[in-house]
Amino acid sequence: YIRSSNSNLMLNNIRIIDQSVSDVMRQIDSKSESWKKEDYFSFYTYFLECNWLTLYAEFERVTNIELGVPFKNENEYDWPI
Repeated sequence: YIRSSNSNLMLNNIRIIDQSVSDVMRQIDSKSESWKKEDYFSFYTYFLECNWLTLYAEFERVTNIELGVPFKNENEYDWPI
């Protein structure tokens, strides 16, 4: 896993941190049903399983990102992005 809150972070030429979470989600995967939203006490997470990507948001702004890598099989990773 990679987790970052660096404001210079870009993913596929998309600036992520401190951007509108809905804008970032739309740019990464426009199908809103692809994202799974979790509500926590002071923040939300938005998980995109096909890319193993989680956006953390407070006040509708992305505060950090977590990117994991799913497996193709027991020996190979599936780098989706």
